[in-house]
Amino acid sequence: MSRADAYSWLARELGIDVESCHIGEFNEEMCARVEEICKRWMFSGAPR
Repeated sequence: MSRADAYSWLARELGIDVESCHIGEFNEEMCARVEEICKRWMFSGAPR
């Protein structure tokens, strides 16, 4: 998955616009959501 694809996927998972999907600008709560989403994906067996 390319970086652009990863940000598009993450934005969809978070329910936000891809233009607003910048990890460095997320607050602590949003970072916790990202962590949970990524853990779910990592352990789901989904293609990488």
